[in-house]
Amino acid sequence: MPLQHPRTHMRGQDKSGPQAEQRSASPIWSRPWGSYAAFVGFTTFTFAAFIAVLFIWIHRESQNQMRELVLAQARSLFESILVARHWNANLGGVYAVKTDEVQSNPYLDHPDVATVDGRTLTLKNPALMVVEISEYSRQERLFSYRMVSDRPLNPRNGPDELERVGLEAFRAGDAEFWRMEDLGPAGPAVLHYMAPLRIDAGCLSCHAKQGYKVGDINGAISVRLDITGALARHDQWFRQAATAAAAASMLLLALVLLYFRRLRRQIAQAQDRCELLANTDVLTGVPNRRQLMARLEEELARAMRTGQPLACALMDVDHFKRVNDTHGHQKGDTVLKALARIARETVRGYDVVGRFGGEEFLLVLPGTDSEHAMELAERVRLAVQDRLATETSLLNVVTISLGVATLRPGDNVESLVKRADDALYRAKEKGRNRVEREE
Repeated sequence: MPLQHPRTHMRGQDKSGPQAEQRSASPIWSRPWGSYAAFVGFTTFTFAAFIAVLFIWIHRESQNQMRELVLAQARSLFESILVARHWNANLGGVYAVKTDEVQSNPYLDHPDVATVDGRTLTLKNPALMVVEISEYSRQERLFSYRMVSDRPLNPRNGPDELERVGLEAFRAGDAEFWRMEDLGPAGPAVLHYMAPLRIDAGCLSCHAKQGYKVGDINGAISVRLDITGALARHDQWFRQAATAAAAASMLLLALVLLYFRRLRRQIAQAQDRCELLANTDVLTGVPNRRQLMARLEEELARAMRTGQPLACALMDVDHFKRVNDTHGHQKGDTVLKALARIARETVRGYDVVGRFGGEEFLLVLPGTDSEHAMELAERVRLAVQDRLATETSLLNVVTISLGVATLRPGDNVESLVKRADDALYRAKEKGRNRVEREE
């Protein structure tokens, strides 16, 4: 009669049971793909947030650097204008030949002088020189500046709203005043820069009548720089840098995640190896006593729960000491390995063959009553008798004895194995190379 079991199993060890439960409860195996995906998501989010904050910081720092550069340019222009103005003031003004293009300053008293050769020279005082240089610079599209005062001799030098704010700041003690303005599509981006002008001795000829004294602030030079190009270059640089940094960051993130994925796989493999070593007999490759008793405990609990039969068979090599003494312990190890292999190949795929100790092996036979257990044990005995000596290159036949026991109400693992051991003892007493069942 064929031996069958109501459950379908793959050939080899059943992966369910207490060890599987321990494995599922362990930190690595309790976090398969779900927690790894959460780890990847968290890492990606954290990395992206860090990169975003870093980019914002870099953008702000680069804007500050650009601002300092254009401010340095504006300060340099102011100093150049101031040096030219002082040079003019120290000379008391300079004279130019009066022509249709060179006109007199209407705000000066007696600015013209006639020469002996019939020409007319007109005085270019510091303020007028600054205005004319500014006009020339504007025409050449270099930069734009002008002198401003809230008490100007020339009405054209009156301040606009922003320049008035700058003049108030100078009176409050500020050394300079600036604003950056980006009009977007409506106009260029502009830096407005102002620094104060103070009265020196050369200025009193024109401004003393306004009540100014040496050292007083009588106005400012207002510089206007078009920084559209600088902003465009900065934005282009930042976009290129951000793109390159983002690509490098994503590559780095991918490498980090790949490393962690590989590390996770290696840890899982290492745990598998550790679990295998902890549960496997090193010599024969079958479950060791710890794993064997755990499987028997599991099958016993299942049988108690479902009412299905359960049997076990304890087998022992006959005259194994003689094999060791005659052929050496290395040959004895070869015999044990071959015995485990033959037993596993003979039983069913869901049966368990494990090393109980020394030359004893235990067969756990789920879903098997006493008659079927005796039949299966006899099949194993015959297979060992026919194959073991040949496969281990021994001249004499090597046999085994087996004791079979089946589950009874109130049984536990110890009582079940004890009856199988008693049956094995009787098999030994009756001449060996036989199968005995429990009484």
